[in-house]
Amino acid sequence: MVFFTCNACGESLKKNQVEKHWRQRCRGCTVLTCVDCHRDFPGDEYAGHTKCITEAEKYSAKGWQPKSSANKVGSLRKVRHFSYGAFNSKAFLS
Repeated sequence: MVFFTCNACGESLKKNQVEKHWRQRCRGCTVLTCVDCHRDFPGDEYAGHTKCITEAEKYSAKGWQPKSSANKVGSLRKVRHFSYGAFNSKAFLS
């Protein structure tokens, strides 16, 4: 879920609350700032901001690199191989 801060009044808003906030509470709201990546979105540009940085990227040390998806695929293959071998063993079938 993406959260924004209104630069006019400072209120924190979920993405689906922005339009209501502008219509009913804060007519001076012209720029919104994303809470996670700190990017400014003038006008209605916030609508295109659907994904942001992950918590791991936000709170990790400098130089942190996400684990590659190849590692996940390799470990999944090992699990499948192990479970396939367990179900096809003679001890299991007897």
